[in-house]
Amino acid sequence: MNIHAPSRFDPNVFALTDIEKEFGPDDTAWQFLRWNPDYREAFHQLRNETDDADALEAILTHIKDPDPELLACAQDETCRKTFGIAAWLDPEEERLPELNIADDSWFFPLMRPLQEDTMLKFRQREASNAKRPGGPWVTVRETPFGYREILRTGPRPPARPAAKKAPHSERLIFTAIDCSVPIDAQLVALEKLVRTHREYWSEQIRTTDSPHVIIEPIGWNDVIRPSRVEEADFWQTVGIDALGPIRKQLDECRSTLAEIHRKLDREDLVLHFGKRFPMPKVPGNQGTAPSRNRYLKALLLIAERMPPDAFGTDKIDEERPGLARQIARELRIDEAQPHRPRWMKSFDEGMSTWHLRRAKILVTRFYAWLVHAQMSFAGEARKAKEEATTT
Repeated sequence: MNIHAPSRFDPNVFALTDIEKEFGPDDTAWQFLRWNPDYREAFHQLRNETDDADALEAILTHIKDPDPELLACAQDETCRKTFGIAAWLDPEEERLPELNIADDSWFFPLMRPLQEDTMLKFRQREASNAKRPGGPWVTVRETPFGYREILRTGPRPPARPAAKKAPHSERLIFTAIDCSVPIDAQLVALEKLVRTHREYWSEQIRTTDSPHVIIEPIGWNDVIRPSRVEEADFWQTVGIDALGPIRKQLDECRSTLAEIHRKLDREDLVLHFGKRFPMPKVPGNQGTAPSRNRYLKALLLIAERMPPDAFGTDKIDEERPGLARQIARELRIDEAQPHRPRWMKSFDEGMSTWHLRRAKILVTRFYAWLVHAQMSFAGEARKAKEEATTT
């Protein structure tokens, strides 16, 4: 006979499910945004609005298995500026609908850098197809989900055979990058943008192995007007030769721009949120949580159990007394669990002090940080696997 009381707690309570292990930054961010009470309220208010047929079709064309019932008020674009998501998606959806193009993103409004202000240059320089050095102006069409085809003035010239291509001449692609947030997602989008340009120009001009990167404050050379952004001091004008070594140039951009972001962070000029989510350490090194437990998943489980009004206060522990204990009880990590390990007790003790607040800000604003920093459950799953192989 087993004389020991059965353990009621799950030692891997914060482990990722098999499906969650596949979640990239978009799906991970959505797990938190869908609990945002402001988003949920706005969605349900707009649900009663009649869709503009053209606007709805324009969104559905991006979705692999389009279902108009999942969307609200397709013509209302405020979701992009307010929440950083391409369309009003039903928050009851547990996972983002798959898109037709793998490189597209539901959170492209958060990822996109600003493209060069070509119309301003037209007016300033009285440019024309014939007068502009280097050929006609070229830009890339943007959709709410990602980049598409080249847009240009004048007819597109036919591709040249390799032997007849012109010698290399730079085709600098300029964008503005926001350094007030982690720059990872913007560089992902920038790479797609530059490669689209490269595909176009390389039909006419030879490529080169020599990099050329320009990083200057926004407003430099009137490439992008400071008036196009908020907090212009945080933005940088970035130029990359589309016919140069793209990865090498992006690495240089990443190094310089990341240091600019870190400097702003050190000077407390921007909001701060960690790019890593380790499980909290136990005081005195008295044991650790099993490696399958992930702190990001713990914060999601907490957020799912928080009532809507709890997200609107900065003093959750004071205004909602007992909430931390209630959630700990629902997660079965509270003092009622017999033989619970030291790490679980320590986590329970930190519920009102840390975990509730962190879950709240992930839902209300820092889900966007997951996109900016390209943090994901899939990345956390890789870390768990690596930790398991080194122990």
